[in-house]
Amino acid sequence: MIGDRIVGETFYFNFTTRAFATGIPTVLAGIPVLSVIEDDNGTPITAGLTLGVDHASVVGLNNVEVVATGANGFEAGKDYSVYISTGTVLGVSVVGEVVGKFSLGLASAFTRLGAPAGASVSADIATIVTALSEAEILVQTTIATLASQVSFTLTVGSTDDLAYPGAMAVITDASTTVQKAVGLVSAYDGGTKRITLVADPNVFLMAATDKITLIAIPKSLPAALPDGVGGLPISDAGGLDMDALALEATVAALNNLSAADVNAEVDTALADIHLDHLLAAAAADVVVDGSVIAHMVSATEDWSTFVPSTDSLQALRDALALEATVAALNDLSIAQVATEISDAWGTDTVALPGQEAPPLTPTRDERAGHLYKAYRNRKTQTATQWSLLADDESTVDQKATVSDDATTAIKQEIVSGP
Repeated sequence: MIGDRIVGETFYFNFTTRAFATGIPTVLAGIPVLSVIEDDNGTPITAGLTLGVDHASVVGLNNVEVVATGANGFEAGKDYSVYISTGTVLGVSVVGEVVGKFSLGLASAFTRLGAPAGASVSADIATIVTALSEAEILVQTTIATLASQVSFTLTVGSTDDLAYPGAMAVITDASTTVQKAVGLVSAYDGGTKRITLVADPNVFLMAATDKITLIAIPKSLPAALPDGVGGLPISDAGGLDMDALALEATVAALNNLSAADVNAEVDTALADIHLDHLLAAAAADVVVDGSVIAHMVSATEDWSTFVPSTDSLQALRDALALEATVAALNDLSIAQVATEISDAWGTDTVALPGQEAPPLTPTRDERAGHLYKAYRNRKTQTATQWSLLADDESTVDQKATVSDDATTAIKQEIVSGP
């Protein structure tokens, strides 16, 4: 993640391409090109991007310059993903590989409550510093060492642990001198000169040598600008009168419902849509015609046509007499089943196959028929043909070619006659 930037800024970042098999940094080839996707927009931005492969003569290290101007298609308040749109590594395409992400004016410090579109964070900070007539600049110095974005040491600072907690910290990016981040000091160690912020301002990536100004916050703020101009109007005369808000009484009033009150409200809501009739109340003619329930019980979607004595599940069960019906389907004795099987095998007859080739996938009756016919009917054989005759002993129903070379006698597959 590159971090949050501002529209109009030019910035740089690096990424590494590696061989898939070994993970070794490898040159990005194939006339590589980068593109940028804005949020979920399907049309990539190609302007304002300059790619340098093997940056500083280091194989696999790629440098990217981003000129984030409006003319190049960039906008404030958007997220951007930089990806490879043309390129290979050792002949393997890496198109679609995301190599960097950043946003423009999307961090919390870029948002002013009630501010008009295009409001400047830097201008806001400058105005606050000028307007705070009661404020005192406690120290102006630089960041010496950085442990994290909320913990760092000062190059110059007080030896008093109580000197800076509660102060406003304004950090200026040393590389641009334009970007500024504002945080609130929660703790300070006078021995190590270590500052701890309440939260990461998340405007840019703070680093050593960035300028930092600690400002004592006054007891009252100057009057806010009117709504039409921008800013946060918090009272007619300016300042924030917390007592006038009577927050405790307001919060208490929002939480004055008892368990009985809540239960009564739920009961009323359920009764309004007749859901209480599912379990706890007698069901009268309360189902609305055309509702899901009406569809389930009436062919005309009319609840009034439903008659419990004939249409209920119990009534339908009784009318069908299912037990008796099933019993009637299963009234055959073992002797009756044996008789049916004996009749099928010992009495029922089938016709013998006619003039046809024996099928490749015969039925049981076809197999038995062809075997019995070959056993029963007249057969003839010449030097070249074996024949199976019909019952008239003259018509050739099946035949097969035969041959004998004095070594091997061959009878070919049986086919249809004549």
